Amino acid sequence: MIFNSTLKAMRLLFFLIFCLSSSFYSQNYDELIRTSDSFRENGDLEKAINYNIKSLKNAYENNNTEYIVTAYTNIGGILCTRNQHNKSLYFLDLAKKKLNDLKDPIIFSRLYFNYGRNYSMLELFEQSNIYFNKSIQYAKKSNDTEKRKQYMFLGYHGKWDNFRKMDIIDSVQNLQKKSMTLFPEEPLLYDKIAGRYISENLHLDSAEHYINKAIKLNKNNNVLIKAPILLTYGNLHLANNDYEKALECYSEALTIYLKIKHEIGVFNCYKLLSKTYKYLQDKENEIKYLEKYTTLKDNITIREKKVYNDVLEKYIKDKEEDKNIENKRLLNIVSCVLILIILSFYIVYKYSKRKQILETEQLKKKVSTAIDEVSQLAKAKDPFFLIRFKEVYPEFYEKLVTYHSNLTDHDIKIAAYMKLNLSNKEIIQYENITLRAIEMKKYRLKKKLGLASETDFNKWILEL
Repeated sequence: MIFNSTLKAMRLLFFLIFCLSSSFYSQNYDELIRTSDSFRENGDLEKAINYNIKSLKNAYENNNTEYIVTAYTNIGGILCTRNQHNKSLYFLDLAKKKLNDLKDPIIFSRLYFNYGRNYSMLELFEQSNIYFNKSIQYAKKSNDTEKRKQYMFLGYHGKWDNFRKMDIIDSVQNLQKKSMTLFPEEPLLYDKIAGRYISENLHLDSAEHYINKAIKLNKNNNVLIKAPILLTYGNLHLANNDYEKALECYSEALTIYLKIKHEIGVFNCYKLLSKTYKYLQDKENEIKYLEKYTTLKDNITIREKKVYNDVLEKYIKDKEEDKNIENKRLLNIVSCVLILIILSFYIVYKYSKRKQILETEQLKKKVSTAIDEVSQLAKAKDPFFLIRFKEVYPEFYEKLVTYHSNLTDHDIKIAAYMKLNLSNKEIIQYENITLRAIEMKKYRLKKKLGLASETDFNKWILEL
């Protein structure tokens, strides 16, 4: 009797210890994000990095994968803010390698968001939007309402910037409407709306209203939010020819960006300060900040050129790896299908005439030969490629021109490459142009065909 009571007490004790331990690790995981963000919001990026590095030791000792991935993601995000993209992507890759052990969608969302930031700052906007879309999709899966809204907004915010830089106005307007409905308490939302009015030199009174709303919503005085708002306010003063107030805003923003070593922010401040001093006819300060701007621009350009090439090479490599994985998966599917087909042919052989089987096999061979012929013409850059393609794929060509009757031969050729499921790497070889040029041609063709921005263009072509 006493033994049974003792056993029950011990079980209860172990259960409580387990619950407390689980709660402790969960709390640490959330605490790691809060503490790191607190340092970042105060502009103490060095402290934030050191805090996350020290935290990794305990994480590895306790084999806490959530903690490890979060720390690596935090470090990658801070390095991205500092424009150190190679280092940032290195830490994000370390985090990505351990994702298979995790289920929390917010951890995935944070990681993919920071990948998107890096690619956006390197002006690889299409690739960046792929990561932002992943970030948004994972955020939507979270059961935590606040976190879900926070990380969905970050994804929308990143895509908004990309579409603005790509000059896709319809997408910008669409994201603005969605964001105002979904995230009415986000200060950067109103900063971006104000910035848009100022850039178009329209509704400057409304712009000031939105800036003030952004300032009011930045309740914790987060410097990473305060600095861009200051730049926007400076731009408003500049538009109103109030140069002294513009200088005050730009100078305060510069102080913040210098403190947190935010190169792009410093770069923009130097440019705006030089421009403002020019309006004030202060030649000495105009030249002073112009020289700072030019020097920093040259340094960033040299460094980012190497990073851009490295990242682009990595992106192509990753795409090839993804393609190989997909090919293996398809091979397995095809193998299963072939087995079924063989069995089907065996049954048909038993109950059908031999002549019908032979006709079917001849037809398959003819279609396969025609497709191979078209592919070979493309590879050889043969001028008869398009003519033969239209013969082999008449229905595809007819459907394509119904979407836009004035497609050029070059437009149709790009669509043909996609219909043949050629990779960007193969198209680059056949057309002798860059990956960026291929992506732009696809984007222009997609726009000419009147497809929505969220449409998967490759899938659309293949299914047409």
